[in-house]
Amino acid sequence: MSTPLTVTCKHLQQRAVIRVVGDVDVTNAIFLDKVLAQETDAGACLIVGFGAMSFLDSSSLSVLLRARQDAAQHGTMLCLEAQLNRSLNLLAVSGTLLHPHVYLTVHDAIEDAAAA
Repeated sequence: MSTPLTVTCKHLQQRAVIRVVGDVDVTNAIFLDKVLAQETDAGACLIVGFGAMSFLDSSSLSVLLRARQDAAQHGTMLCLEAQLNRSLNLLAVSGTLLHPHVYLTVHDAIEDAAAA
């Protein structure tokens, strides 16, 4: 049984912190895509926390890669929190971990974004 997707967003000055909880798959990846697209336009830094995400498939990985591309086009710093869970394996295999802003905690991402 899948865990329902919950996406929350909190704004801290020029940073949007998005926390993703539950399963992200082909049935709901478009929702995450819309949230990320909206927030990419909104600020100088977008922090996405995947620590409570229980499942990530190729459709959600496509959303993440599109967010990375959109952030680069808008001059937005994209920070990813990828705790040592299942999502980290898919991010590593896809090469997404080569992204310069991958952190073990959202707190670490916020601190680095504040220093940038």
